[in-house]
Amino acid sequence: MAGYGDGLQNDGGGKGGVEIDARGAGLWCLLDDPLTVAQVAMAAPDWLCLDQQHGAFDDASTLAAMQVLAGLPQRPPVAVRVPEDPGPAVGRAADAGADIVIVPMVETADQAQEVARAAFYPPRGARSWGPLNGLWGDTEVRREPEVWVMIETARALENLDQILAVDGVAGILVGPMDLSLALGTDPESLLAATGEDDPLPRVVAATRRAGKRPCMFLGVPEREPAARAIGFEAFAISTDIEAIARGVRGVLG
Repeated sequence: MAGYGDGLQNDGGGKGGVEIDARGAGLWCLLDDPLTVAQVAMAAPDWLCLDQQHGAFDDASTLAAMQVLAGLPQRPPVAVRVPEDPGPAVGRAADAGADIVIVPMVETADQAQEVARAAFYPPRGARSWGPLNGLWGDTEVRREPEVWVMIETARALENLDQILAVDGVAGILVGPMDLSLALGTDPESLLAATGEDDPLPRVVAATRRAGKRPCMFLGVPEREPAARAIGFEAFAISTDIEAIARGVRGVLG
């Protein structure tokens, strides 16, 4: 993980601000308490994610967390995972100040194109201008996020090259739980399958050929060495709930 002070200077981030470089160990925030999010950020992960799909975040709590993060001297890149079939949620996450918007269950190039269209301003996309982060001083009126799409199904694997060819998709995030269910296996077996024709090495190879970023949700840090060996560049190594539970157990001995 980066040392505190190696993250983004807090001038807005994103395209038009500083360059986003969300690589390495990230933390995944399920709890929508802004002070908890601030503590996670001050622990200096390489990036963090606010989860609206399976976490407690909604538009209001995402905005509240982003406001607290905006008050920190420096912070890591912040991703927001929007719900499945996100519609306007992509633009709202970007309006709140997300550096990265993560979209789950993307299976086709058409779906990826709709996501990119929602994330970017014309002429590249169709996002309407209305940044909420302007309320606390962000002057980057053309600020745009990175887009990561999640590969979680057999159909997504089949369409991976076409998804990666979509302009605006900057990264692929593998969701190992749903992908394991779809393939009739489990996350540990998925990570252990390291032949070039196995699912995870195929994802990494295709993503690198496309010049984009291979990323993976891990859930626990013990999975990081296997994911790194396969070639993934960014990993969600723990949720905030898992990290709190481990910390409490450590305090109690």
